[in-house]
Amino acid sequence: MIIDSLPAPLPVRLRPTPAETAESFVLRLAVANHLKPSHLRRHITPGRRGMGAIDPDKLAAVSDRTTPVVLRMFPELAARRHPPRRPGVATEQRNRRQRNDDAKRQRYAAIRADAAAGMPGRAIERKHNVGHRTIQAALKSPVPPARKEYPTRERARLHGLIPHIDAVLAATPAMPVREIWEHLLNDHHAAVTYESVRGYVASRRGPAPRPPLLVIGHTETPAVTDPTTPRQASSVVSQTSWRQRSLYMDGLAGIGIRSATESDERALAAIDYATWSTQVHPVPLWPLDTLFFNDATSPQNVLLAHEDNHILGYVKLRPSLMPASGGHVQEINGFAVAPHHQGRGIGHLLLDAVHQEAIERRARRITLRVLGTNTRAQALYLAHGYCIEGRLVGQFLLEDRYVDDVLMALETCPTIDETSRRTAVSQD
Repeated sequence: MIIDSLPAPLPVRLRPTPAETAESFVLRLAVANHLKPSHLRRHITPGRRGMGAIDPDKLAAVSDRTTPVVLRMFPELAARRHPPRRPGVATEQRNRRQRNDDAKRQRYAAIRADAAAGMPGRAIERKHNVGHRTIQAALKSPVPPARKEYPTRERARLHGLIPHIDAVLAATPAMPVREIWEHLLNDHHAAVTYESVRGYVASRRGPAPRPPLLVIGHTETPAVTDPTTPRQASSVVSQTSWRQRSLYMDGLAGIGIRSATESDERALAAIDYATWSTQVHPVPLWPLDTLFFNDATSPQNVLLAHEDNHILGYVKLRPSLMPASGGHVQEINGFAVAPHHQGRGIGHLLLDAVHQEAIERRARRITLRVLGTNTRAQALYLAHGYCIEGRLVGQFLLEDRYVDDVLMALETCPTIDETSRRTAVSQD
């Protein structure tokens, strides 16, 4: 028999709180050791990519405890192990319980008989070795009360998480349940089981079929016929470049880029809500019914990626807040891709679209601000030619730690002097 090797103990040890479940303890243990909860569960759960029951042996190994101690701390893990039982154990336990109930019933009858004969209460207590409350219960009713059941620990519920799940389902209806569950674990630190999330998602989706699979094909590009102005020609060329780029990137054929409309507000707000985390947003989570379009964000300043009438992501590109002296500057003040479609290259398409749109608006610079903890977004911007031009150290206090505000910019048409200056800054 091959036995899986046990994982090494984690450096930070924790004590379980009273009545804490194993799921909650694993969540706190992962956060204390700066790990994603879903990543830790893959190491302490046999198979199913962390979605199954927690293995007590592996949990004992990572928490630097013994298996019996873990089973005493979390009785629900012992119930899931289902150890082999010898024949006749269930019958023996049932007979023992019946004998105890019969003995209690006979003791109640004897207490009632002694009390009817005039025996004092103190004498009854000494004779039957019982307390005053037992005598009162026997005199009140000849039938003993039912045995008290040990209160079971309730498994983690979805209280407070349903709006987050609804937002994810609205943004990406076909998102797998496993990714929704990992999103709740990693981004919202929710001690919730996979089974509870799967049950709620199944009740929301119902018997409706999932969207059809994408058929990869070629996208026709419009031909330029006598453009009247250079700006019109640039617009057509930029649309053509978006489609051509999608043909050469895996899994992106058929994805288009367009400006947003008022009818897209609900889908955009759902994506904005589903992608919130303290790693990318310095502001607290807003209510789900918050409007996406407002005085600072108009539909013509939002570019979105779409596929089969589904919105996959968006980017906000607005003019500078100082139009008199900064009319040549465009600012990215919002960028998000639906969780289910991240990693497909949609962010690259949106940044290409932003570059072309900025050129159409005759802008010479594109600026943005990103949190210092959002290293993934910084790498994406750097890959598209953006440079770090400044850093406000400790600008935000998020989750009891100070986070930098990184300022980045891109020259859409840099001059020789500007190029040399930026090169010197990057070398320094």
